[in-house]
Amino acid sequence: MTQRNCNILCWNVRGLNDVVRQDTVSLLVRDTASTIVCLQETKLQNIDQGIVQRTVGAKFTNNFVALPATQTRGAILLAANEDYFHLTDQHLSANVVTATCTMRADGTKWQITVVYGPQGDAEKLQFLQELKAIPRPAHGRWLV
Repeated sequence: MTQRNCNILCWNVRGLNDVVRQDTVSLLVRDTASTIVCLQETKLQNIDQGIVQRTVGAKFTNNFVALPATQTRGAILLAANEDYFHLTDQHLSANVVTATCTMRADGTKWQITVVYGPQGDAEKLQFLQELKAIPRPAHGRWLV
């Protein structure tokens, strides 16, 4: 693949716990030709390859990172089309998913961080500390 561009879909889906919502996201991923998908508030405690395939497509099923929900709150899914990108060095914390994204076209690496912040004041302070604790990438390329 020689493509160096990427189409990123970032969406607070407010729950992926029924197939109609999963199918709606799938259509949007297809219609926008998204190559990287960042979904917040999936509200799912378990995101497996089946859910990823139904929600974002077969090309994402072996190349994703999921932060599970706390009870029925939050959760993050970061998935990249394996034809264009490879996700490695995945780090998860309470409200953050970070991974190194390597472009298959030329091996360029960059870091991507997806967040879903809490609502309470005390939790917001912890969230900001969480963000400050993420190591900066040596190569300097970082998308948050």
